[in-house]
Amino acid sequence: MIRAILFDMDGTLVDSEPLHHIAMLEVLDKVGVALPDTFAHDSTGMAMPAVYQLLRATTSLQMAYAELVAAKYAGFLRRAGEIAMRPGAQQAIDAARAAGLAVAVVSNSDRMLVDASLAVTGMARPDMITVTRNDVRHGKPHPEPY
Repeated sequence: MIRAILFDMDGTLVDSEPLHHIAMLEVLDKVGVALPDTFAHDSTGMAMPAVYQLLRATTSLQMAYAELVAAKYAGFLRRAGEIAMRPGAQQAIDAARAAGLAVAVVSNSDRMLVDASLAVTGMARPDMITVTRNDVRHGKPHPEPY
């Protein structure tokens, strides 16, 4: 019996992938690091530790991980008001709730980014279950978040 529907956040419920990419571009531009042309495609859906490893392997990035994360997240949060729900996302959530199902968001993004996206789009609710990269040892596609 189905009791809940688990949704991905970035790229599924909200159109935030471009914002993630812009925030990263801004940080790297400030330190003179150019991204490979395929970076946006290659990094979509990855958690920050994997993105950092990809950057270190494919660019001249010398920033420490914590410094990169802080700068990228600050850029994302500054622009969070630009996030919009994807077409049909609210209808899917509403249909799940109308069917008596719990709704959960499972994301490879960190808690502060998920919470900002939920708040800006009006999706945040006290009964919404969220699982973020901060809540698990292994991010998606590992089954632990689910």
